[in-house]
Amino acid sequence: MTLKPSSPTNISSGRLDSLDAVRGLAALAVCWFHMTHGGKILPAGWIADASSLGHLGVAVFFVLSGFVIPWSLRNKPVGMGDCGRFLGKRMLRLQPPFAAACILAILLNWGSMQIPGYQGTLPNTYLQTAFSSFAFDQLYVTTLLGREWIIVVAWTLAIEVQFYMIAGFLAPKLPPVRNSWLLFWTLILACTVGRLIPIESLVFRFLPLFCLGWASAWLRMVPRQWMGWVVALISTGTTCWIHGWPTAGAAGITFSAIVAVRGIPPRILVGLGTISYSLYLIHVPLGGRIVNLGSRWVPEGPGRFLLSMVAMIGSIAAAWLFWRWVERPFHELSKRCFVGHCRNDAGKAASFDTVEEVAVGCPVVSDKV
Repeated sequence: MTLKPSSPTNISSGRLDSLDAVRGLAALAVCWFHMTHGGKILPAGWIADASSLGHLGVAVFFVLSGFVIPWSLRNKPVGMGDCGRFLGKRMLRLQPPFAAACILAILLNWGSMQIPGYQGTLPNTYLQTAFSSFAFDQLYVTTLLGREWIIVVAWTLAIEVQFYMIAGFLAPKLPPVRNSWLLFWTLILACTVGRLIPIESLVFRFLPLFCLGWASAWLRMVPRQWMGWVVALISTGTTCWIHGWPTAGAAGITFSAIVAVRGIPPRILVGLGTISYSLYLIHVPLGGRIVNLGSRWVPEGPGRFLLSMVAMIGSIAAAWLFWRWVERPFHELSKRCFVGHCRNDAGKAASFDTVEEVAVGCPVVSDKV
């Protein structure tokens, strides 16, 4: 596979390759977390302990998502119509691959049922759940309705979409540089709401992570803006209060990488960041199934580590194929749909396709994966 980065900071295309590298690392962490069942199937030791922290990739992706909208719309006054196009393009990128991954998960589960010794959900119960859940999954309200997800980690996509809705509404009213006092108090309030409404199926509990990403975009544009640093400090503290210090630490490292890193990232990490959404969608249905089936024949011990590695490599290979044949076509289609223009500071038209391009790739994420 050839996934070549163009430059460490490709402003012309709207992409930051360094963020793709961070996204790639987060995707690997979450994938390995699941391939080792949180380190539980590995022999006791530092590898198992490190594997159990893989779920912290969730915090990384939420911070990155908080960075996306303000950075995409930097210094470009936009209206609600422009943000509507942004959301439309985002959903066109997210929704069809998600639906395809749900179908793949259903087929893989059905195939597993045909293997002697299957211990999962009974066929009739599973098919009934799959039919109802699949319909609601497309609206990202499965968790709100108390239904089960076909792809168990997809609850984080619901959180992402809720954030996009809120941010899309606020972005035209909160230019990332101007009106800094309004932006400052809005982000502080958002962090407070995250503590007051601790419902896991709603975005509010995770707002401090998104606010930290928003602050990182603010500081990337205005490095000496003290308000941005205060928001970052309060966001990190609130994250620690709600989610614990490991999550706050992962979020803080991500924030630091966004604000400070300018170097050329390794090509392989940029490539992994490019396919991270595909990897996120299919690593549990496919890689998790490899681990579950292999565990029947591979005894506990070092062999389980090799089994997890095989599942990891298989998931990455399958994710590349999924990206190539499913995700990328809709990525390209989104560039031709919801076409619109916004104005930059000089009053010149700026393609909204270019503005939205930084949002390529998807978050992960789940601190309860």
